[in-house]
Amino acid sequence: MPGMDGLETTRRVSRLKSDTRVIILTMYGDQAYLFDALASGAAGYIVKESCGADLFKAIRDVAADRRYLSPLLSETLTRRYLQKSRTILMRLSPALTTRERKVLQLVLEGKAISILRPAED
Repeated sequence: MPGMDGLETTRRVSRLKSDTRVIILTMYGDQAYLFDALASGAAGYIVKESCGADLFKAIRDVAADRRYLSPLLSETLTRRYLQKSRTILMRLSPALTTRERKVLQLVLEGKAISILRPAED
């Protein structure tokens, strides 16, 4: 786009406070560009190598006020997140009690937990 890139356009559209939502359709599948796009206000992010059905799903999801990430990126990000979670757990593990390790593991897995112990009779 002459004079302005997609991220700047997204930032400007986001500042308009309108109902317009932006889906980035890009050749960039790297994490840094994805995070920049989301920080700029994009509601959807899809890589050009995705199939047409993914584009239609992105449009439907964003129109329904949800976010959409290309499945190719979602899988990569999920794998990286889980690997980092394991690394964090391994570093913290020696300093934690067994119960603290279990709670941390559940949190890193995205599970809902109750940290309150049942009342003892």
